[in-house]
Amino acid sequence: MKMFELIKDQIEDIEKVVFVTGAGISQGSGIPTFRGKGGLWRNHDPMKLATIDAFYDNPELVWEWYNERRENIFQAQPNQGHQAIAELEKYVEVTVLTQNIDGLHQKAGSSKVLELHGSIIRVKCSVCNFKDDIPNKFSENPPMCKCGNMLRPDVVWFGESLPQDVWQKL
Repeated sequence: MKMFELIKDQIEDIEKVVFVTGAGISQGSGIPTFRGKGGLWRNHDPMKLATIDAFYDNPELVWEWYNERRENIFQAQPNQGHQAIAELEKYVEVTVLTQNIDGLHQKAGSSKVLELHGSIIRVKCSVCNFKDDIPNKFSENPPMCKCGNMLRPDVVWFGESLPQDVWQKL
């Protein structure tokens, strides 16, 4: 029996459910958190890895760190939390507002995922308007855009603003 079949009568009058998720939901899929026990920022200085200045000062180091994280994320599978949220879409409109950059909500089947901090799977050019999902390892470090400039992860770094268009989609 599907997860929500037992309560479908109780939830039939609900118009919309919004889930706000962060690192905790993906921890069960093997994605480390940033600040919790064993968090990434306990062993790494975010100012040397997750700022625009760090990127321009040492793009090789920044990309080395992001490529390790990308490889882990490419191998990760959605866990029961991701799957439950996706399953609920069969009964009610669901929106996921997430701080996560791992794409696991989408991989689980959630159709309306709003990414507050961007996506590690997506890259963008540091100069031109190029942006694309590239779900594999780069052969060069740093990866370069067709225009000749460096690509960067399409994530929100410290000191950058959250994408304002996400709020309009809620």
